[in-house]
Amino acid sequence: MISTTIVKSKLEPRFVSKLSPDGVFSHTAYSFPMLLEVCEKLARQAVVKHGGRIEKTAEGDVFVIPVKKVKPSELEQCWQPGPPAGSVFTKDEREKIKTTRSTDK
Repeated sequence: MISTTIVKSKLEPRFVSKLSPDGVFSHTAYSFPMLLEVCEKLARQAVVKHGGRIEKTAEGDVFVIPVKKVKPSELEQCWQPGPPAGSVFTKDEREKIKTTRSTDK
């Protein structure tokens, strides 16, 4: 688990001096400690998912990330995008999308 104190000690004071452990970031449900917890969890999942491992040492956990050859994707222009990546909204998610449509023609 990442300690808020350790993280704050690694950052310049101007970035963390006004952080409140109880306050949440606007438009989110995350406090700074919660954000660290979620980021660490996602980082651990990503390392393992892509063939890495997490080793325990006396100094703490070490992420061992495999070296892989880079496989760049094809150039894709914003005005001519490729096919969707297979991401689709569920029926419930689609029902939550509200739009305003002008009926004036």
